[in-house]
Amino acid sequence: MRFEADRFEWEGSTSPAKDKRGSLMRLHGHVVVWDSTRTIRAGDLRLNLDERRAWASHGFSLDEGQGGVSGQGGEYDFDRHDGLVLDALGEYPPWRIWSRDATVDDSRKGTFRKSIFTSCDSNPPHYHFRASRVRVSPKKWMYATNVLFYLGRTPVFYTPFLWKSLRPKHVIPARVNPGYDHRNGAFLRTTTAFSVSEAMYGKLFLDYYGALGPGVGSELQFRRSENARGALFAYRIHDKHTGTERWALLGSHFQTLPSSFTFQGRLQAQSDSDFNNHFQRSSAFRVSPELINGAAVARAGTWGTTRILYSRRDVAGSTGTYRRDNESLPRVEFQSAAFSPKAVPVLLTVDSFADDNYNQARGFQQKSAGAGFAATQTKVLARGVSLTPRVAYHETYEDRRDALTSFGSSQTYRDAFVGAYDAGSNLRVSSPFGAWDAGYAFRRRFKPGTFQEDAGAVDYGIESNLATLQDTIRPNRYTLLRLGGGFDFRRWRDHDPGFRERVVPFLADAAWTKGLWQLTARDQYQLGEGNRSLILAADRGDRLGTFAGVSGSYNHVNSSEYIAATEFGWAPASSTWRLGGALRYVARGLGGPEIAALRIYEKELSITRDFHDFHTRLLFRVRPGGVKEAQARVELRLGKEG
Repeated sequence: MRFEADRFEWEGSTSPAKDKRGSLMRLHGHVVVWDSTRTIRAGDLRLNLDERRAWASHGFSLDEGQGGVSGQGGEYDFDRHDGLVLDALGEYPPWRIWSRDATVDDSRKGTFRKSIFTSCDSNPPHYHFRASRVRVSPKKWMYATNVLFYLGRTPVFYTPFLWKSLRPKHVIPARVNPGYDHRNGAFLRTTTAFSVSEAMYGKLFLDYYGALGPGVGSELQFRRSENARGALFAYRIHDKHTGTERWALLGSHFQTLPSSFTFQGRLQAQSDSDFNNHFQRSSAFRVSPELINGAAVARAGTWGTTRILYSRRDVAGSTGTYRRDNESLPRVEFQSAAFSPKAVPVLLTVDSFADDNYNQARGFQQKSAGAGFAATQTKVLARGVSLTPRVAYHETYEDRRDALTSFGSSQTYRDAFVGAYDAGSNLRVSSPFGAWDAGYAFRRRFKPGTFQEDAGAVDYGIESNLATLQDTIRPNRYTLLRLGGGFDFRRWRDHDPGFRERVVPFLADAAWTKGLWQLTARDQYQLGEGNRSLILAADRGDRLGTFAGVSGSYNHVNSSEYIAATEFGWAPASSTWRLGGALRYVARGLGGPEIAALRIYEKELSITRDFHDFHTRLLFRVRPGGVKEAQARVELRLGKEG
């Protein structure tokens, strides 16, 4: 122990009071004592050298080197390395904490009781919190219990728990979203960030809906590096409208393993397809028509890649509940790297698989396995002209196979071996009029258990007989044009398609980007039917700032509907606010170009404003599914981290 002071007084071991009080040292004026883990400062300090304890007055501070606690007085134990500070002020940038008393233990963690804390650097602060207890680990984390938030002197909201990271890389600001929803009633949504370690952090969601009650969720993210990352999200609420528990569970993970192995997984489960539209409206998928789950372990070696995987797809029915559509449990795959045998001027690849699969359309569990090869080579015929021919053969085993026959019935094969061969090529010609790709693909299937053509099948055993032509034009660095089409030569026993049906739908793409402008168009046109789909979009500006955008789309599945949208954002230069909005329309026709009715089916308006300590946003939204809501979002820009 080392110390310094303006003056000191000593009561030695011969003191009559030693038996009760021990050897005492009194330090006065600008006292500094260096402990092994802390620096202690005080106006006056009394040291009991036998008990190794100190009592301070006229100012007292425990400096951690990573933030510290100061107060009017207190005590400290040099053996246990813990202390008590009265009328305490704790400073853990960007936070300041005031409390009646605080304790600091040997792990440098501080505990403050009946506290007031804030990260606003104004005096007086624009906002503060009151809490029953605050626990701090310097430069790591801080949490508080029984917390009441004040804006000025006005209490605004209560939360039983609040967590904040003190690490140099902050996660997110604290956030509160009050609002009103036509379906769910008045609500209050809160988001609290927490950090488990440098690589693991997350958010806690504590929400309350006036018409439904509480909703609880959490999100956990893990990111050690690009080769070790993942996320998990869970949310649950009891929906009084439907009388059911509604929930969502989402996750993903990627991890490299020793010996060139990798693991990748995806988790997607929820109670119904409309969950996002009702509770998680920031999701890009408002309605989830399908759930995709899977996990795979892969090994990349010199000769190729091997994968063992599980996959499942569920689809939503008319009631919003899910049913299994396809599942592989498991599937094993091998894909070789391309190699060229000696004296053979081609590139070969070999692949194989084994699968235990259920498919809703098939209606039964099927075990299958297969193997095959493909050979290809690119030949340069002239400058700007190349030809890439391809041939392949695959043999597949299926424990059960139901094959359609020409008589409109099916024939069941047991332990069937089915072979198929492929042949095709692609001719590429580079010219001033673009890069032309002329392709041809042919695939024929054999009858199960033989090398005879499956001519008795509805498709004559020919699975593909297609010629395609595509032109890609890049006249300058701002413009990209693509036009393509094809012709299907296949025949069927149960119908005879005409010329227009055999013509593959023409596909045209156009994109132009220059400065603040972005224009895109995509059209699919079928002879005899007209446009099967059309997408048009135009943007000018920066979508994070000032911009305007229009878009329109059409799909032949809903031939009487045309969808359009207008969006905008306005952020004046050097301003702290932004206005944004969107209108989406549906136009109904009578199957032709005439418009019979026009309806705005979705409306959205938002106003964003940044203050000294807050990022605020007002949002008004109306869209299908009974969504009519107004909400205010308030994010604390804690220590200007946001």
